[in-house]
Amino acid sequence: VKLMPPLLALMLIIVALSDIQSGNASRMIRHEGIDVAIVLDVSNSMLATDEMPNRLSTAKQFVAELISQLPETRIAVLTFAGLPVLQTPITIAHAAVQLSLSTITVEHVPEQGSDIGAALLDAINALPENQQHYRAIILVSDGEDHEGKVQNAIQALKKERIVVCTAGIGSEAGATIPVISDGSVTLKKDRQGKTVISIFQDALLRDIAKKCNGVYVKVDGGDKSAVKAIANQLDSINKNQFDEELLVPLESRFQWFLLPALVLLLIDFFISKRKTQWLRKRKTA
Repeated sequence: VKLMPPLLALMLIIVALSDIQSGNASRMIRHEGIDVAIVLDVSNSMLATDEMPNRLSTAKQFVAELISQLPETRIAVLTFAGLPVLQTPITIAHAAVQLSLSTITVEHVPEQGSDIGAALLDAINALPENQQHYRAIILVSDGEDHEGKVQNAIQALKKERIVVCTAGIGSEAGATIPVISDGSVTLKKDRQGKTVISIFQDALLRDIAKKCNGVYVKVDGGDKSAVKAIANQLDSINKNQFDEELLVPLESRFQWFLLPALVLLLIDFFISKRKTQWLRKRKTA
């Protein structure tokens, strides 16, 4: 039995309403930029309140603004305290990086402390090995380091020819460190029971930037000059072309079924109209 045009049209409209999608799940996109590993301090001292609401919040805001200034840059994010952790592998998908950044807290670190040297060495591993002229690291910290391994890391960075820019968070006057326990807030104390005052230390951050051909900036929550200074420094690095495989949303194909349905309905309309006219002529004949 032959299906009539209206029935075929109805079937096609139903298929169109189901919103069939097709397309490639991934796509290769060519970019021109550099590879950057952002290393963010998440030790307890980053909860000090000489930046409001604390150093870590100011640091995260700084990093978010910096990422927005580097549209063609592949970015990896690492956090560190006693141990470094890779939060986001190198990618051009900045939305994913920003989402990961927003969830970072000091509570999620595997071990407290402050080992800047280990964090820098891990950042080297997070960057592609074959991009020697196009790699950089941005260290965001209050400058506290408990392990003394930074000079070894600097030698490795110089050997790899990786530019390191540093961003300091905190004040020379220092501040107390709030600690949340059982729903109440207390101040961190040392083993003698004295309240700990975390002092911002910029000497090490300046030394790292100087020896690794970068720039040092002091981050102020309301000042954009620190973001611009590092963005300009990174822009001066030779840029490299690279391909990035990105996941892209599938495309809706409803129009493939809706348009034929409309054509069938139009055909049926004209056929019905001509048939009606033919019947009228026969009746009057």
